[in-house]
Amino acid sequence: MPNEATSEGLSVYWQKQVNSWRESGQSQQAFCKTQDLSYTRFIYWRRKFEGKSKRARNQTSSGLVPVTCRMPVPATGLTLVLPGGLELRGLSEDNLSLAVHLLERLS
Repeated sequence: MPNEATSEGLSVYWQKQVNSWRESGQSQQAFCKTQDLSYTRFIYWRRKFEGKSKRARNQTSSGLVPVTCRMPVPATGLTLVLPGGLELRGLSEDNLSLAVHLLERLS
């Protein structure tokens, strides 16, 4: 298993090769042939570098924006519409006994 220094050296070497290929205007196969490089190794490293750059782009420009949540506006309560068009609005747990009393009077 290669040590960290060797791995870093390989990475630097292949990054230079990929950059040279991009500047050359040649196809990947033609570039590898003229530079006497292993085409399969070249593809491996090119894809590896592309994967890193895609991850970096995704992390820096995900398109997501921060959102601040505010406390929800309290509901005004329940509205009860009775068969004659009569409405009782603003019913809540706090005034439920009053609503029951009004409904008993109306029936």
